[in-house]
Amino acid sequence: MKRSSAANDNLIDRTIGLWQPRSQGDFSCEDARQTIENVTGFFLTLHEWSRAEISRAGNHKTRIGTSLREHTGGNTDPSQERTD
Repeated sequence: MKRSSAANDNLIDRTIGLWQPRSQGDFSCEDARQTIENVTGFFLTLHEWSRAEISRAGNHKTRIGTSLREHTGGNTDPSQERTD
């Protein structure tokens, strides 16, 4: 869903309000737009890394479980270990 023009203007105004006191020169609407784009990209990258990490962790658990079944004849409960 694309933001409305008023919402975009509000976000740009708020970004200017936050960053203008911290900048040495004028903080323009274009500076605010680029800042919003960069911060959004940063958090999207973190989100993608998090999803990839969760996916890798899930795959790792599956491989461990498969490995345990292979070495225990399908039994993964240590209390049920065979003593043949």
